[in-house]
Amino acid sequence: MTAPLFLIDVIIAWRLHGLGWRQLIVRYVGPGLLGIAVFGVFYRSPEFFEGTRVISEWEFLQPRHAVEAIELAVGFDLNVLDWTITATFVLIALASVVVLLRTPTLDNATKAALAIMSAISFVGIAHCGRGIWSGQVLLAALVPRWWLARFVDRRLSPGCVLVIILVG
Repeated sequence: MTAPLFLIDVIIAWRLHGLGWRQLIVRYVGPGLLGIAVFGVFYRSPEFFEGTRVISEWEFLQPRHAVEAIELAVGFDLNVLDWTITATFVLIALASVVVLLRTPTLDNATKAALAIMSAISFVGIAHCGRGIWSGQVLLAALVPRWWLARFVDRRLSPGCVLVIILVG
């Protein structure tokens, strides 16, 4: 999740604030070296990533789970619908980044960050920590009239609860 959000920051620094390539490199080298140093202090072996492996086994409700519940109800394969939903979230994220590149505003940066986080959490990963969920809600609050922000705020609507009951 960090790399796409880093891209948003680079676009804002480059396009909105007008920083040159040299300034961008200076801006990111220090924090990058600090991050590597902190990682180096705590990293001792590949066991460092054990928590990530365990967390990746957890699953929360995603659109593909709703499609699976509908498949159970209707009795035929809806794999095309599942892939269409996945592609839609990815395309929304890509389109938001393109809009940010063309028109660098803080609203467009917020929308791009929200679209990226939504694509990753809705279709990319099985487990979302509280930081990701709360980050999405906070970004949605910054652009409340955008349709994706409304979708994020309402994803635990009664319809989602019904799917949870049907699936599990």
